[in-house]
Amino acid sequence: PQDDALFLLFEGPDVLSYEFLKKIEQVTEEVESYEVVDVVYSITNQNSIRADEGGFAVNPLIDFDKNLSQEEVVAKIKKDRFAQRLLLGKDNKSLGFVVIPKHTDDIHLKIKLEKNIRALVEKYGLSKRLTSVAGQMAIGNYQAISMEKDLTYFIPAVAIAGILIVWLLFGSLIFPLVATCCSLVVMLFAVSIFGFIREPFNVVSNIIPPLLSALTLTSVIHLFTAFIHGGGELDKKSLIKRAVEKVRRPI
Repeated sequence: PQDDALFLLFEGPDVLSYEFLKKIEQVTEEVESYEVVDVVYSITNQNSIRADEGGFAVNPLIDFDKNLSQEEVVAKIKKDRFAQRLLLGKDNKSLGFVVIPKHTDDIHLKIKLEKNIRALVEKYGLSKRLTSVAGQMAIGNYQAISMEKDLTYFIPAVAIAGILIVWLLFGSLIFPLVATCCSLVVMLFAVSIFGFIREPFNVVSNIIPPLLSALTLTSVIHLFTAFIHGGGELDKKSLIKRAVEKVRRPI
């Protein structure tokens, strides 16, 4: 099931004023126009279903053609049993806004969507009343942003630490250079596969580059050790071949 959703909570004494709701309507219309958005639940796009002589009538819950006062808006919402407490708090001072995106595994599209929504809130002067942003989508976006930020430091740190360890173990610059080249080739190959199969990056796939870097350095250290202790009677080509065969065998 689709459980991705972004919840925005607006709080303040004027959240049901005509001016505030008109701005919410503008934000709602713009968010609904996004291709990546599936559904938007806003107090301004809800309908009121009422019985009439012909059966029932469906009309907008809030008619913006009429300049309603805050008291009239509250009274109209309270009369509608479906609208009350769905997007409006009991104290009439908190207003909910829900965005459900279309299903996608591309976390960067979701991050861009959240940024665009926040930009719209800022554009229409609603940021002072925005007190909370929650939901599975917001959590996933925060995790991805935090992980990508950590990786910008973690990947270089792993590479530098690996190069330093290799240099300290073997005491020659050729070994760190070979280890660095191997790590770069493996990471670039792994990342290019995602582009080739058109698989978007997510929280899990972001772990792959540093993981492969660490595993490659470990394997290279085993290979260098096998090469050095392979035996002095063999030439370099035979030593390399023997070291590769030794590392390939299960421990």
